[in-house]
This record gives sequence, C-alpha cells and structure tokens, in this order.
Amino acid sequence: MKIETGTNYDTDYGPIKGLLEMPAAVAPGDGSLEATGKINLVAANIRDRRHTDSQYVFEIEDAAGTKEVSPPIPAGDQQTKWSPKMELKAGAHYAWRVGPSRAIGKVRCAARSLSSKDEPNSGEEQK
Repeated sequence: MKIETGTNYDTDYGPIKGLLEMPAAVAPGDGSLEATGKINLVAANIRDRRHTDSQYVFEIEDAAGTKEVSPPIPAGDQQTKWSPKMELKAGAHYAWRVGPSRAIGKVRCAARSLSSKDEPNSGEEQK
C-alpha cells in the first residue's frame, strides 16, 4: 500500500482503486425530475487507464421492478451513453445503474434515482 499526502501514489489503496475502476453515473443526476418519454443515460468512463477497453452495461428499473438491461456497450471517448427502449411514464419513479460489463450486479456499479414529470413531454429537451 502506498499512501503519500499530496501525491497520486495512493491509487493502489483498495478503496481508492475501487473508485477508479468504476464509471460515474453522470446524467440524469440523482433525484432529477425528467420529461416523460425517451431518456438518455450517460456515464463517465472509468478513470483508471488500465481499463480503456472496458465495455459498460446499463440498467434502468421502474418502481414495479420492470427492468431493462443494455448489451455491453464499448466505451465512448470520455463518456458512454445508452437510450433504453423503456420510456418514462408520467409521475413514475426509476433507478438506473451502470457498471463495467464484468461487474454489473456486483458492488462496482454507480446508481442513481430519478422521477418523471407529471405532465407528458411537451417537446422540451431533456437535461
């Protein structure tokens, strides 16, 4: 274990290494209120340079437990995106997760929750 204050030598320390080997769920943000209809899920790629060839698996699940899982998606340049077939319904709550394809369903995935607006999508752009 290497730990030095003010340097990057601590990247072999287990908890830090685990964070660096995990993508970050970027959008939609946790607790966000989204327009109904189609949604794009966005993850920041794994920061650890040893994982540049990683593939990602996304999951979205509604409050009733209906789940859609993406196939493994090759990493984008800095972010990886997926648009599920599942559309957001008015007033519903959802959770979404992303992880490296080898780790989905395990500890190393990032998760977020979101809700959809009560009114149908009026053509406004999703954030």
